[in-house]
Amino acid sequence: MITKYMIDVELSTGLSFVCASCEHWHNAKSKKHKTVECGQNCGGPLVGMGFPKYKGPFENSLSKYCFICGRDSCASIEINNRFIGVCNNVGTEGKTCIDKLYSILSRKKVTVIERVAPVIY
Repeated sequence: MITKYMIDVELSTGLSFVCASCEHWHNAKSKKHKTVECGQNCGGPLVGMGFPKYKGPFENSLSKYCFICGRDSCASIEINNRFIGVCNNVGTEGKTCIDKLYSILSRKKVTVIERVAPVIY
């Protein structure tokens, strides 16, 4: 079972919340893999995916939490028929998670057609 402490340890290294709470990541780490990957063909919005191989405690509620930091999301984005949460809390760099996301996507020359809708619980 993945604990909050285990997630917090991984978040402190800069790993995204989704990966930090995923069984695949923790299984790979427990096997002492030397890579920074879990071995799954998976990823988030920054690689055009919606964490298709995610397996963890938030499988049915990824839109409720920011995929970057794990705080409550203020909005969600839809990628490949899956909603992923993102927040507007200011991080250590003085930018919000949603601003970081759009900044990275624009550098990768990905066009975001519309802003996201509020999350409804």
